[in-house]
Amino acid sequence: MSIRVSVTLYNPKLIPHSISLIPGNANDVPVKKFNWPRLAGRRKPEGGCDDAIQIETITLSWVDNKLIFPISDEALPIAERKFASEFWYRGSFISQLDGDVGYIPKNKEADFLIIVPDFSAVEETPEQDSFIKYRAIKFPKGSGVFIEAFVPHSTPIPLNESGEFEFDVYKRGTNSVTSFEAPKVLFIHLLSVDRSNQVVIKKSIPHEVDEPEPVLPNDFTAENVVLEEANPVAFSVYGVLVEDYETHSEQIEVEPWPWGDRSQNISSVGALEQDFRLNWEPDSSGEYQEIIFHGLTGSFAGNEGRPGVEFHPESGEYHVNLLMTRPDGSFYVHAKGKSHSFAMIFANPDIETGEPVKSSLKGFIFRHGQAVKLTAGIWHSVPIPLIYGQDSAEFREIIAETNANIAINLQFECNRGLHFLDPMI
Repeated sequence: MSIRVSVTLYNPKLIPHSISLIPGNANDVPVKKFNWPRLAGRRKPEGGCDDAIQIETITLSWVDNKLIFPISDEALPIAERKFASEFWYRGSFISQLDGDVGYIPKNKEADFLIIVPDFSAVEETPEQDSFIKYRAIKFPKGSGVFIEAFVPHSTPIPLNESGEFEFDVYKRGTNSVTSFEAPKVLFIHLLSVDRSNQVVIKKSIPHEVDEPEPVLPNDFTAENVVLEEANPVAFSVYGVLVEDYETHSEQIEVEPWPWGDRSQNISSVGALEQDFRLNWEPDSSGEYQEIIFHGLTGSFAGNEGRPGVEFHPESGEYHVNLLMTRPDGSFYVHAKGKSHSFAMIFANPDIETGEPVKSSLKGFIFRHGQAVKLTAGIWHSVPIPLIYGQDSAEFREIIAETNANIAINLQFECNRGLHFLDPMI
């Protein structure tokens, strides 16, 4: 059994807000990218869309009337031509979950079509899939096609009789998709034209989390954090201690996009390397010193702020008001210069909620060019230059290019930051 599919010529009103032509090249189209998604029961990340749009060239080939799509080590046919004007389609349909996608053929004289499910005639019944129509949309020769996120569609299908068909795919390196197969083989008759003026698309939008965010208990910060000198064994609970950043070549680890089948989300996201400077300056009252952040490169460039770290000389205590974690990949940081010593506080995440676990709170001092590498989800403070003997220090961090972050304001949630004694006392 098969489903008969007619051809519809593209026009701008056919699928509004879902599929459109790309004028010129993909740089002319503002490709939408989503922030890193929030998971149920977890905190909402900030950012997560700083990665660049990547271009991947795909080659399809008609060989012995079979359309070969090399999507795996074994090239499989996704379509088979029965006659010059008829072919079967057995391929899958995909929806991009992390943003929009663009297809631009290399050959500007190429004819191609893209198949989409058409829900204009679907009845809301338990057997809904049996009533879905499909449309094969034929695009003007050589035109690029822009498809919004969550719109299910086939790969571009060339209409040339033989040979290769190359097209560039413009998409995010996170490469998050969901896919499905039609319940039956699709039979496309190129001479059967459907002149309907609109296709109804049902976007496969994941359920968005709409619930209050977790809040730490008041006693989370009640006890002072104990500092110790960093060593590989003790620090292994939280991450990897790099003994000398000058001899280390950092390779980031990226997390798959949370939506869809994570096993299919093969990420090619790159690294974001950026520098910043932390200065100790007296607050307006002169009662304590506070750290001032100065962004130097990368996404930090030109930014300034107060990351919530204070030193109170009367008590000899450092106060730390922020904990952060990276949900999208690893976190690597070191001081730029082996003469700088700095402290950081760490906590492991709860397996179910991702929240920092109070019993795992611990602080370490890093010296002589030591660097910190954490896997995604580990909570940490900013690096804190030890105040005596250094008014400022520069740091370099390397993270996933998506640049997603989750931060907890401890003073706001617990009415107190985390405290630790100056190690010189």
